[in-house]
Amino acid sequence: MNTRTLTYSILMAAILLFCVVPMASALAGPTPTVDATIRITPNTLNIDSHGTVTAFITFPEEYDEIEVLPESVTCEGNDMVKGIVVRGNGHDYLAKFNAEDFSELTPGDEVTLTVRGQAYFDDELIDFEGSDVIRVIENGKNGKLFQNKNNQ
Repeated sequence: MNTRTLTYSILMAAILLFCVVPMASALAGPTPTVDATIRITPNTLNIDSHGTVTAFITFPEEYDEIEVLPESVTCEGNDMVKGIVVRGNGHDYLAKFNAEDFSELTPGDEVTLTVRGQAYFDDELIDFEGSDVIRVIENGKNGKLFQNKNNQ
């Protein structure tokens, strides 16, 4: 192969890689998003605790054979530490998170936690998202509940 042919081949590969592939992805449109129903336990989270936060994820009925991608599931940006398929219990997926990862939350009576992730349904990648409202508290050194100044 001469230098001219090699240079042309490299140029064409670069055009394909940097122009055609991203354009095809853009033309395919955004990934569809499914609204999932989320129930988070505990209902009251002590941000000084060392337990787990569990999100019960339920998908709409038409998504009966959905395959969650565990590495994509987050709650308020925190990565899931364990995921379990639990179909048949009124939920589709159970995601566990380390409670310590929520230490940056601001205490309050109505704190919204959002769970996001991706899944495959009918060989198509979809995004899912849902939220639940819980109470967040912070215990001090003596175990006393600190009041948020806005809630006094």
